[in-house]
Amino acid sequence: MGRKKIENAPLQSLLRDAEVLEELQGSAAELSDAISRALPAGYGGPIESTEPIVSLERMLENREATPGLFSSVEAIVLITGRPALLIQGGEWERPRLQVIRDRLEPAINYLKEAIPKVGRVELLNDPTMAYVGTGWMIDEDVMITNRHVANTFAFRSGSQILMRTTPFGAELQVQTDFNEEYESPNPPFEVGLVEVLFIEENGYNRPDMALIRLEKVTGLPEPVELSPLRVERDDDIVVIGYPARDSGRNDPFVMSRIFNNIYNVKRLSPGRISGIREDRFILTHDCTTLGGNSGSLVLNLKDGKAAGLHFAGSYKDNNFAVTSETLREKLIDLAHRSVVSVSASFEQEKVPIQEDLETRTGYNTDFLPVTVPFPEIDEAHSIDISPVNGRGDGRLHYLHFSVVIHKTRRLALYTACNIDGETLFSIHRGRDKWNFDPRMDKEFQVGNELYKRNALDRGHLVRRLDPAWGSTREEASQAADDTFFYTNAHPQHSKLNQRSWLRLEDYLLDNAITHKLKISVFTGPVFDVCDREYRNILIPKEYWKVVVLMNEFTGRLSATGYLLSQAQFVENLEFVFGAYETYQVPIKTLEKKTGLIFGDLITYDPLNVIEGISSHIINSSSDLIV
Repeated sequence: MGRKKIENAPLQSLLRDAEVLEELQGSAAELSDAISRALPAGYGGPIESTEPIVSLERMLENREATPGLFSSVEAIVLITGRPALLIQGGEWERPRLQVIRDRLEPAINYLKEAIPKVGRVELLNDPTMAYVGTGWMIDEDVMITNRHVANTFAFRSGSQILMRTTPFGAELQVQTDFNEEYESPNPPFEVGLVEVLFIEENGYNRPDMALIRLEKVTGLPEPVELSPLRVERDDDIVVIGYPARDSGRNDPFVMSRIFNNIYNVKRLSPGRISGIREDRFILTHDCTTLGGNSGSLVLNLKDGKAAGLHFAGSYKDNNFAVTSETLREKLIDLAHRSVVSVSASFEQEKVPIQEDLETRTGYNTDFLPVTVPFPEIDEAHSIDISPVNGRGDGRLHYLHFSVVIHKTRRLALYTACNIDGETLFSIHRGRDKWNFDPRMDKEFQVGNELYKRNALDRGHLVRRLDPAWGSTREEASQAADDTFFYTNAHPQHSKLNQRSWLRLEDYLLDNAITHKLKISVFTGPVFDVCDREYRNILIPKEYWKVVVLMNEFTGRLSATGYLLSQAQFVENLEFVFGAYETYQVPIKTLEKKTGLIFGDLITYDPLNVIEGISSHIINSSSDLIV
């Protein structure tokens, strides 16, 4: 496939900018004096030569680049008409031209929101280079940068992405600093790399992009949205990134004039789109950039969203960026192929409607040989159940499980799930696409606003794999998808959610599969008046689980209760990780803690008949009493 036509060089683009040229012509004498003072002897003619002045006037009048005087005349024009503005404390320095100030003024709020979302990609243990480029947040904990930036510290090996090593054999350590500014009043904000999710293959029609997952830390910037606008030539944009000294490809005099010998820090470069390839795969722009700008954000000043991802350019030649249209198509493709799991911020979500859920029957009380009813709610708590459209019992039924929501806490009071170990399917996890349930008003549901930029996970009360069973794979897949409603999510520290709770759930599921067991599981939080408030939500410190099954050895029903505490995790807003314990406890203890009534299940609890046991610590499966 042939190369598509693109245009134009940055200076030619600037010379089309009538407003900038008009203001430059008004200050031609001042600019000519600046040229004369800046030119060293013998550089483009003697200092007393009038040729720079004549060339400047001719260029401004005729709107043509002047051959042979690029390093003098064009440097002064571009430093004024297309500056690279230093950023300090999230604010950018004042542009010299009023017309540039006027273009940035309406977008001040957009710019202030975007600047903290752009970071410098740094290598911690490579003595040959301090940083390798720029990146910006594209999803909740995912940063986008260029392929050639990511290739400096990682590489594709078949279906895997591996980290490169130092000359001494140590794996390269990578971080992003979002506060690397010139004489910044703010301390560094350094976030470590967790994994490289994706590196695009080489190829003319493959976008120069890579996706990197960062540590999920408090304060991690929100993602930049991709602009839905169809960008056109001469649209106003800015590039936000970290230009580095780049003498190998650029005139050192030009760089010195524009950057004042200050490099490697965050800058904002205003300019315009100079051209778009016919297939709209890439765009060109006239913003002033250098090598370290690889991976920079190209921001559309019309809506404050990403117009593209800068990936190449050189002074006096074109600057190139992957368009937002190309990025969106690629991200959608990656998500559909489950190559990466990112949110649907780049694609139109299909919002579930109430009719989609009408056929869900939910938890089956007669799933086991003995009827296991829903827990009853004591009279003191019955008024706290969130209403469900069309139902009087407050139960939200999904495929193979049900959820009851606490009205004032806006989180699940409990869930009830059936697991059939004989017909379980292994369902591959795709995108985590969470939704509100249309059968309940949103005022009773907690959305993603609770989980942004902190160490909280949207912890599944009903785990994705547990209801993933049925007579067909389609049925199992639908049940797994149903677990991604916010009604089934609870705020759990990421390390708790991934470690302690998971061990117990893995044990239960593995045994269900191995022994083809049927199990009914109830799960929920312990709501306490002393729970810590965070973002207007009280965060539970403890979670419980009741597991009901037929004991294969005794032939009798077995009902066991478990309590997991994350009290050590929520001592402050940083959610610092601390010690955790999982306990097996009598079900009657859980009744006192939760206000739920499990009725006859207490009689099938092995701890109920062992005197003096109030709790039993669980370190491994051998500690379970069933």
